[in-house]
Amino acid sequence: MTTAEFYFAAPEPSFWKWQDEGNVVAWPDGQTIAFRQELQAVYRRLQTQSLPPFGAVVLLLAACRDSWRESMVHIGLLDRLLDSETHSDRLELLMKVCERLDRVHGLDASLRTSPEAKGELTAMIFEGQGEAPLPGVFASIINDLDHGLSEATLSPARPSDGVNHVLRDLAWLHRGLDRVDTEALALRLKTGLEQPLVTKPVDLHLPSTGAARKILVDLLEDPELGGVARLAKLLLAALHVPTPMNLPENLPVGGVSDISNRGTLDRLLLSELANDGLTLAVRVAMNEALYLRRESPPRPPPRRRLVLLDAGLRMWGVPRVFATAVGLAFAAAANDTTDLELFRAAGRDLDSIDFSDPAGINDHLAVLDHHLHPGDALAAVAAKAEGAGTASDVVVVTGTDVLNDPAFQRALADVQLQLPDIHLATVSRDGRFELWLKSCRGRKLLGKAEFSLEDILFPPRKPTLSLLGDHDADLPAIFHAQKFPLRMSCPIDLERSWHVEGLGTLSYCRDGRLLHWNDPGRGAVELADGLPQGALHAAVTRSGQDNGLAIVGKLSRHGLRLVTFDGDRGSCCQVPLEITIDQPTYAFMRHGIAFVGNASTLNACHMPTGKLLAESSLAGFRHVRSRFFSRREYESGRPTRSWQVATFNGSEIEFVKFYVETDADGQVVTVFDSDLYEGPLMLTANLTLIHCGTGRRQSIAPGPQHKLTEGVHYASRNGTRIRLTDEWRLGHWIFDIAKDELVVKHPEAEVFSSVTPVTLRHRFNAIGADASGSLVLVGRRDSLWPMNVSTALGLPAKPSTTSLLVRQSFEPLPRDAARPYELSVARFADGSRAFLDSRGLLHLRSSDESLSEITLVLVQGQGAGWLSTGHTWGNSYFHDGPTVNLEPHPVEVVHHFVKRLR
Repeated sequence: MTTAEFYFAAPEPSFWKWQDEGNVVAWPDGQTIAFRQELQAVYRRLQTQSLPPFGAVVLLLAACRDSWRESMVHIGLLDRLLDSETHSDRLELLMKVCERLDRVHGLDASLRTSPEAKGELTAMIFEGQGEAPLPGVFASIINDLDHGLSEATLSPARPSDGVNHVLRDLAWLHRGLDRVDTEALALRLKTGLEQPLVTKPVDLHLPSTGAARKILVDLLEDPELGGVARLAKLLLAALHVPTPMNLPENLPVGGVSDISNRGTLDRLLLSELANDGLTLAVRVAMNEALYLRRESPPRPPPRRRLVLLDAGLRMWGVPRVFATAVGLAFAAAANDTTDLELFRAAGRDLDSIDFSDPAGINDHLAVLDHHLHPGDALAAVAAKAEGAGTASDVVVVTGTDVLNDPAFQRALADVQLQLPDIHLATVSRDGRFELWLKSCRGRKLLGKAEFSLEDILFPPRKPTLSLLGDHDADLPAIFHAQKFPLRMSCPIDLERSWHVEGLGTLSYCRDGRLLHWNDPGRGAVELADGLPQGALHAAVTRSGQDNGLAIVGKLSRHGLRLVTFDGDRGSCCQVPLEITIDQPTYAFMRHGIAFVGNASTLNACHMPTGKLLAESSLAGFRHVRSRFFSRREYESGRPTRSWQVATFNGSEIEFVKFYVETDADGQVVTVFDSDLYEGPLMLTANLTLIHCGTGRRQSIAPGPQHKLTEGVHYASRNGTRIRLTDEWRLGHWIFDIAKDELVVKHPEAEVFSSVTPVTLRHRFNAIGADASGSLVLVGRRDSLWPMNVSTALGLPAKPSTTSLLVRQSFEPLPRDAARPYELSVARFADGSRAFLDSRGLLHLRSSDESLSEITLVLVQGQGAGWLSTGHTWGNSYFHDGPTVNLEPHPVEVVHHFVKRLR
């Protein structure tokens, strides 16, 4: 019997039975309990949770019928089944369940009579009980209900212990019936929720500046406005409006407002200086010393910044988009100290612009002013600036040719008294941007930049890595599937694997495949093939837990690729990293920038386009790990070493110093980032872990008495564990930072806990068929491995002694860039072909075109595979789909394939 047949078959003895050819569930006397159509609605609703016993569902549906009171006579049958002198508690359980079923019957008819209501009520009672069923069980049950129950289900009841079945049914009902709540059930039927949402509107005020910055990030990959956003992001580094000198000092330099335990040495109380040197040092180190706290100046009111965008005839085309990007960059660069207002010239009037929403950007691009320059609107801008009541910066964004127009120059002169200082941002069609300050003394250039507008606004389409690529049409059908349908496995090499928190583990195979392990008990999703050979150098999540980036390939000038992948959809694309370094030695990613470098040079590339953004010399620096560099310096005439991080500020690579070695802490032997803490962590030779973000010192003890030396230690990629080696390299131990103790697990324990590799076979020389009609693979030394029908076409543990009637050798096919793994083909006399895949797959294509193509996973034990009908089957380790009622059945496909060979 199948799982569904066994589930629906009535035990013996039983309080229910099937009648009317399986269309009705009834009491033993024939009174109706439920119809098959009602059961369909119930089990469709239950298929996302555990599977309750069928008898419990039957009792619940009986209580939902209007005839439940008349059916109470049938409870006497349950009494007789459970009556026992030694188990009096059984009848007590029955009475408690019947009492709760009476309350269910007392619900309003709208909450218990319709099939939808019965399904929701059943889900409310049974959810959270028991374990989830095996894959395909619910699909099998629903299929039987949809197409009618089989004769095996409707046959006379199977002999069994019906008392235990009844007790199990009552136990499930007893655990769940108390959950029934009238209001919660009504709400679930209406909204799918048990609790109402907050109906009071929440008054959220999102500043336009914050919204503009978010919009800029969100639009980077937008097909329509992505060019504007990318150009605006690059312009952020060039938009610098100087702060007026008359603004009050931000530093606390006023009078004394308080006494504190923290401060700089110049603010120590004079009484502290009366202590001797040792006492003073101890008080400072223990935060017991007293400091004066200066009074902070009042916060100045925010300045206003009025930005006028020229939308005239001369700005039509590329300058119009360029000017819009400048306006978006001003909006994104604004902060809490600046109130930004954007306007568009409309003759002598001003139209407000909203760049906090993509619709506002589109609306602005759709407007065309018929004037040749925005000079007529300058008077309105001056009036707004004078009426603001606070200091205002005025910025006019226009074209270079407009700025040189004598009419526009006269308009600027006319408002010179009202606006003594005007900032002029000019754009040109060839990609030049300039920011000028015009005052009574003339014009002064504040900043300029030059961009390749063609590359930014119309970037070349990123090559998409199809899992199948543009493969030869003569290859097996699975090569032409939109998404590779099978989960795969590969040996785990830590140098080629990377665990990303919240995403899973990535494995970069030597044959150019990128695998994503997202379920510890199953195989990996094949994200892409055809990647260049090399290593996996870095991996991070991008936005969301199923979206990430990785740097793969060989460490050479043209060998590194930036791969963007979506684990949920199985899509992937790659771009080359455009670097200037011939022989790079390391690569890392930080804050949306990919860094590649060697001992002398560091490049910064944009993610995910791979475009080179900046290049920096590493003279005097030594790369240590990831983003960390060390540098020899002199302080007070003494040699020391500083530690710095590489960052990109929007225009160039910067090195930010965050630590200087001291004699007290000792020599730093390694530095790394940790997912557990903010800021870098540093390990010193005297077994002290320094948390640079907080200044905390963590002693690593107990440990060996040997001294640590630099360069022989390893921190896990997530920074939670350190493998330490003594100076003689005679042994090592692992320290867990969060637990503050020594552990025995591997530093990259997350990799091993998130993957479950299995061994796939692919080293076979030939294929054939034996006298019994089995498909047989021929391995080394002519060992014979028949595909076992009883284990879903899996391989046996030991070779067989059968004899072959048909045998054909595998001949290798030439490799190509889209398929770097090995593929061999065996061609039979009837025209059938078998393809041996080095990934551990066997593809069969029969000469009978009406027969489906099939792909078999070459694994010992329970097999699995894929049919060209689009269905997967077998061991759930290798796929995500249901495996019930496959037509044609995989065994039949293989049988017919072999039959034509003989």
